[in-house]
Amino acid sequence: MKRFLLLLLFLISSCFGFAQADIKVLNTNFQTKYVPGTDVVYTISVVNLGPAVATNINVSSLVTTGISQKDWTGPMIAPATMNAGGSGEIFHTIPTLASGQMLSYIMTIKVPLGFTGPLNCTVTASSVTADPNPANNVVSDIDSRGTDADISVSNTNNQNV
Repeated sequence: MKRFLLLLLFLISSCFGFAQADIKVLNTNFQTKYVPGTDVVYTISVVNLGPAVATNINVSSLVTTGISQKDWTGPMIAPATMNAGGSGEIFHTIPTLASGQMLSYIMTIKVPLGFTGPLNCTVTASSVTADPNPANNVVSDIDSRGTDADISVSNTNNQNV
């Protein structure tokens, strides 16, 4: 009986198929260190690896506590006449994303002068369409504090300047 039910379930799922779309998130600032008092720019991309169209993809970001100045721009999605964007964290919905399609965001954050901890930007994307690989829906970019300029002058010819 158990085999019969498994076979029946397999036949039903084969005939009616379930739409699946593998959503993948990419997130990088192309660096491993940051310098306090500077801007850090992240490129965030959401891609549908297919095979089906993904619908209602919710994209969100979370940046380390202590970073208050964040601005982002996102993709222009019809029928909009301008790109998405805002201040603060990204909370954006992509209505549909075709198989193979990729949309990108740019997020710029201002690192405060007194900031000393690790700089972490985590991005998550999820869809109402079933995702066969949810492990690639979340990605973090973590940078450590770089050294400030350390300049020294040495005189090797024993002459006074």
